[in-house]
Amino acid sequence: MKKIFTLLATVLFTATAWAQSPEKMSYQAVIRNSSDQLVTDTQVGMQISILQGSASGTEVYVETQTPTTNANGLISIEIGNGTLVSGDFTTIDWANGLYFIKTETDPTGGTNYTITGTNQLLSVPYALHAKTVNGITSTNITDWNTAFGWGDHSTVGYFAAGGEAGGTDRTLGNTDDYSLGFKTNDVTRLFIKNNGYVGIGTTNPNAPLHITTTGNYIAHALTSGTSDLIFNVVPGSTKDFILNNNGAGGGIALSIGNSKKLIVANGGNIGIGTASPAAKLEVADTPPGTNDPVAIRITNLRSSLDLFWELRAYDSGAGGPYGRFSIFGGTSGGSDKLVITTSGNVGIGTTDPKSKLHVVGLPEYADNAAAITAGLTVGSFYRTGDQLKVVH
Repeated sequence: MKKIFTLLATVLFTATAWAQSPEKMSYQAVIRNSSDQLVTDTQVGMQISILQGSASGTEVYVETQTPTTNANGLISIEIGNGTLVSGDFTTIDWANGLYFIKTETDPTGGTNYTITGTNQLLSVPYALHAKTVNGITSTNITDWNTAFGWGDHSTVGYFAAGGEAGGTDRTLGNTDDYSLGFKTNDVTRLFIKNNGYVGIGTTNPNAPLHITTTGNYIAHALTSGTSDLIFNVVPGSTKDFILNNNGAGGGIALSIGNSKKLIVANGGNIGIGTASPAAKLEVADTPPGTNDPVAIRITNLRSSLDLFWELRAYDSGAGGPYGRFSIFGGTSGGSDKLVITTSGNVGIGTTDPKSKLHVVGLPEYADNAAAITAGLTVGSFYRTGDQLKVVH
């Protein structure tokens, strides 16, 4: 008489440590005969099939195994580790539709399968992970409008390389009273506080833009071509643009080529060419040549005569003593108009005054009447021979 066996089966997924596609599934079954007695310590033959779509769907994978029941009638196998009949277990797309497992068993150990059972593979921890994380592509997402109110992103390739190809403006964030941070390498790089303040390098910004860094720079801006790089205050604004340093001893500097060209020191002194100005305004330089002065120039751009004036400090130079100061200028190349030496001598018309006042180039007239006739006015200087005179 042919006996009828019953089967109780349990299916478990096993996954790799990195939650990739499972290479095997653990399968357990308890086999009983028609008298409800366990079939123990007996080798049985099994054929296992993975069906897609329905209980009678397409076979995507089929294998056979010949496990032996234990003393409790239990067999334990790993699906994906048997003798291959058809398909490839590692290429099954678990996110693509429903899947069912069909088992056929021959209690005598052969291939005369008399016990058949088919059950749906329900969601298990790996399958839930694979459906929501690992397998997301633009073709898997059918309608985000219901879930997120963003519209149907499956039709515009939102997850395609390079970003979304169409659509409208998007807003990233939340609608609750929470802040928003952005991380790289598990470190928060950008933080938007719930009050709108933005922090770079800090998660507690106390201004609309708060930057904290341990490096030498807080910004690095580049401009291509010949365009200037401009930091612009909104036109029409009546507010001052302020650079502020609350440090105990630091100032504010403008640097070019990593060299400080202008500095406002902590005490308010302004230095051009020096980082330690000793007066309200100090201009310092190392001229390229020994005859070249350090100068402050004033130019009248309205003049068609190329008119300019300079305050000059000389180290040394042809035509004058060491360390002299001069008022230099005029038109075209200009010349020294007044010179003061380190000894206090003042020269007019000479770069090397020999007395406290040394004037060169005064007009010479015979007397006061001749000077007036020549056009000099009261108070003007002239000379008669070696005598210095004043028009009266």
